[in-house]
Order: sequence, then C-alpha cells, then structure tokens
Amino acid sequence: MLRSWIPIASFTRLFEMLGEFSVRLTRLTTEFESLVQRQSEFVSEATGATERISECVLMIHKVARESTMLGLNATIEAARAG
Repeated sequence: MLRSWIPIASFTRLFEMLGEFSVRLTRLTTEFESLVQRQSEFVSEATGATERISECVLMIHKVARESTMLGLNATIEAARAG
C-alpha cells in the first residue's frame, strides 16, 4: 500500500497563505464598514436636504395661493369701483 506524503513545507505555506488571506479579509471588512458608514451619512444628509426642499416648495405654494387670492380680490374691487 502506498502512502501519500505531503511535505511539511507545503502545510506551512498553506497556513501562511491562510494568515495573509485573513489579514486582507479583515482589512477589506473594515474598509467596507467605513464605506457603509459614509453611505449612511450621505443618505441622512440627502434626507435632510429633501425635507428642506419640501418646506421651501410648500412655502412657495402658500405664497402663490395668497398672491392669487390677492389678485382675485383686487380684480373684484376694481370691478365694483367701476
């Protein structure tokens, strides 16, 4: 019966490679976590900007409605005055 023989150096290199992979994976995980955090901050800022824009649009709508009402009232008064 033949036994397969794998040199110890092969196992040593395999474990070295696994260690290197683990270090790189840890670094990538940290970078990914940082990226996700920045994206979360961006989404929060965009949400705040969207809310401010919505408030401005609402204010413009109110001013336009008031202007329309003032114009209508002026037209009615002008018609009454003859």
